[in-house]
Amino acid sequence: MCIVSYVPTSTGFMLTFNRDEVFTRSSSSPQKYAEKRQKLYYPTDRLHGGSWIGVNATKSTVGCILNAKGKQPLFKTKSRGLLFLESLTRSSIHFNKNQLYEIAPFTCFLFFINDNTVMKYSLNGDTFLSEQIDPHHSFILCSSSLYSLQTQQHIGTLFKDEVADADLFSAASFHLKLRRKRNDSVYLKQQSDIQTVSITSISAYHNKLIMKYYDILADKTNSFNIQ
Repeated sequence: MCIVSYVPTSTGFMLTFNRDEVFTRSSSSPQKYAEKRQKLYYPTDRLHGGSWIGVNATKSTVGCILNAKGKQPLFKTKSRGLLFLESLTRSSIHFNKNQLYEIAPFTCFLFFINDNTVMKYSLNGDTFLSEQIDPHHSFILCSSSLYSLQTQQHIGTLFKDEVADADLFSAASFHLKLRRKRNDSVYLKQQSDIQTVSITSISAYHNKLIMKYYDILADKTNSFNIQ
């Protein structure tokens, strides 16, 4: 239940993620983890242990995942956040037929820095799709489970207007404008105590990666270089 934007620049790209969640659902700021002999960096959802955005420094891969509208599974065997972390280590997402009915709908992006390739994976509850998208084109995507089509289109127009000059565009300032207060009227899910709880950005600059995490509830920002 979030908003993500991707902006390629002359020196790399900017990936910025607003996390909209129930304000009492706690999370941890990004840390470095060693998994399957790979160095991963990501914030953690303390409820299920997964994440929504992260970096695989070993494989030079960046990614994120958003909730989406679609058929909900009767029994969820794996959270989307844990699925995302698996995708960071595998550098892809694979399903067998039965797994399609055990995971809630999502959209996931993986950015392969060395190959300058961007992959988009989506599941609507019945159908799983994967496609390669143009890494030279900016985009913004809102969780369809939380934002109406009209709101998504409005945000898309704002983004298009501001990102006309990518090198002058400030993703941080733009995403701050998009943060929502608790139970904001724009949300499809009303009286659910949802608000924007954090903003995470990953900047690729001349093959260097910088992650910034703004905890809105604590009004605290962490920033570090990824090596």
